Amino acid sequence: MAFRFDVNMSNVRADGIVSKERAPDCYLKVDFDKFKTFKTESIKDSLTPSWDKTFGRDGGLSFRYTTSGGGLAWKGNATTQQVQALSTWMSKKHLEIQLWNANMFSDEHIGDCRIDLLTLCTGPDAYTLNFRDSQGRVTGHLYMSLTMSQVAEVRIEAASLRLLSLPEEGPPGPYTLDLASNLDRQLGRASTHPSSEAWCPASFQDALALDVEATLRDLCESTLNVAVMSSQGVKIATSQVPLAEKILACHEGGGHSYVPFTAAVRSRNPSHRAVGELTGAIRFDQLPVFTPLYDTTGGLVVDAIVGGQALFPFVPLPPLLQAQGRTAGDLNPKYGGAG
Repeated sequence: MAFRFDVNMSNVRADGIVSKERAPDCYLKVDFDKFKTFKTESIKDSLTPSWDKTFGRDGGLSFRYTTSGGGLAWKGNATTQQVQALSTWMSKKHLEIQLWNANMFSDEHIGDCRIDLLTLCTGPDAYTLNFRDSQGRVTGHLYMSLTMSQVAEVRIEAASLRLLSLPEEGPPGPYTLDLASNLDRQLGRASTHPSSEAWCPASFQDALALDVEATLRDLCESTLNVAVMSSQGVKIATSQVPLAEKILACHEGGGHSYVPFTAAVRSRNPSHRAVGELTGAIRFDQLPVFTPLYDTTGGLVVDAIVGGQALFPFVPLPPLLQAQGRTAGDLNPKYGGAG
């Protein structure tokens, strides 16, 4: 089973550099878990270099990182023990960055810094790290923006769908439901067979599945979109099911159960008034395990994380916060928090 992460690095700069030269030509050697290694351009005569060419002034440097997870694999959603095992695996992987001064005959190695990948995929989006030489002395400071978001092919299943209370003056059935997500990277859509009833309430026996490639944050900011189609194939009404609260309920139910929902059905005319209800149940398979902290303000500053909000009460936290005995529930989760 492969675990995939979208990585973006930007705004990479340094200061406080201790070099044998007053105006060194600094460059970086970057090693992302041996998966991606590269060298930046040299910034001439500067103790405050910024590597805009390599990391871009707009958008940054992006790539997809893949790891085996040490052979971990599961069906459905990960258990607590599986999350812990994958967290341990990620904590042993590192991003290592070396700072060098380019010279004509022999380049000067100024210092190194490193950070584990568990911190990167669960932590903030801004980092301040110290370069250190072979004696452990601080030889500079590195600043960067970095996001590392786990991506998974998530299956969204909807079942026991029932359409209630469409206006009698509307087109007669049998009706069909078209399901889709509003994710940018949508992989599919699904349709029910026509209902057996010509008028509401109308039941649909099909259990429908959508496969979408998404991060956990993508899903939380998305909806399951439902279109009610007449027997002539005309869209007569729509409904939306927000996914965040259903993901939370799915996890609280053990991660494998269907979660019931009720959503308003709205007309297609400009008023978009509520004309009925859609009921059913929804479940998720292969949800991502990791997600970065939400709404960070200070980021990671050397050995402390400043600010940040958890997405859910159950998501893993960076090792620094775990070592302090913190839980995601302490970080005012955006979904499922006390507020």
